[in-house]
Amino acid sequence: MLRIRKGEIELAANHRIITTSYNGQFPGSLLRATVGQTVRVDVLNETDSTERIHWQGQEVADAVVPPHSRRRMEFTPGRTGLYLYHSEVVAAADLRAGLYSAQAGALLVEPAWKPERYEHEWLVVLKGCEPFMRRTLRGCEVGYSAITLNGRLAGSGEPLRANTGDRALVHVLNAGATETYSLELPGHTFEIVALDGNALAMPQRTSVLRLSPGERVCARVVLGGTERWLVHETDPVATRFPGVNEGTPDAVLPLVLTRHAAARSGFNRWSINGIPSMFRMTPGALYRLQIHNTSDEHIPLHLQRHRLQVDGVLKDVVVVGPHQRLEADLRADGRGSALLHCTRQLQSDFGLRALIRYT
Repeated sequence: MLRIRKGEIELAANHRIITTSYNGQFPGSLLRATVGQTVRVDVLNETDSTERIHWQGQEVADAVVPPHSRRRMEFTPGRTGLYLYHSEVVAAADLRAGLYSAQAGALLVEPAWKPERYEHEWLVVLKGCEPFMRRTLRGCEVGYSAITLNGRLAGSGEPLRANTGDRALVHVLNAGATETYSLELPGHTFEIVALDGNALAMPQRTSVLRLSPGERVCARVVLGGTERWLVHETDPVATRFPGVNEGTPDAVLPLVLTRHAAARSGFNRWSINGIPSMFRMTPGALYRLQIHNTSDEHIPLHLQRHRLQVDGVLKDVVVVGPHQRLEADLRADGRGSALLHCTRQLQSDFGLRALIRYT
């Protein structure tokens, strides 16, 4: 049962906030599932506002839950990995709604049997809390008074306790509304084994995990004893891997991402191809998205219930750098209309979204 309710959440001793969450906690309850087995989740909305829940990476339509009502969601995960469930409402300037609130949690889909064992398995959820509006030369932007790690202020949690040489499997997700975060275990090297729930053919080594909103990383690490996480805001980095996409596309879809400057101190508008966009696709066809980001901001893009392939790697979220061009392949294997949008709440709410329909 997921109860959408407004109440008090403790981020640290003597540091509490009032926000909307799932089951009165942040992050929301960790939901575990097994690939191929049906998941049933009852959602009870105890608030006065209509809510919408999106299950990122799952082939299920968003659940619209009216105020003071109950709805059952049911789906069967087809792939193992770490996924995100969260509020999908349009918040606009309301910093109490959508991902500005604490409505986010993790879904971990496991295989029927585990081929590899670890001494430790940890989930790390990163999120900015206490949002505030700030005026910049770009227009209105959102900042945060606090960075949290698993619902506690970064740096205030208990140290990780492990024996030297222990192996840990770490599942990390960015449940934030706008910011990119980096995560480190000083002196350690991560071996990334999956991105956005999709296994890598060849693991990649790095000392820092960087995640834009909506991104997930699964990594192995060999521990050196008692450790502490180090997390902070950082500039987004479009993670690229050596490889190429396979297959010749059936069609090419150009996507031009544009920021339109607002009046002084107002909200910028965004567009895809200059107008409110809708694209039609044929089931089973392979499309090549030719994405051109004309702005000076990093843009993480997500297409609901689909996976995008960049440099031979499958992901749910792809990051397009400032003034960058990027090609991503898309197999039109979805089951109905889907939203292509920026995973940064402000950009998505103010126009950086397009509807995909099947012919």
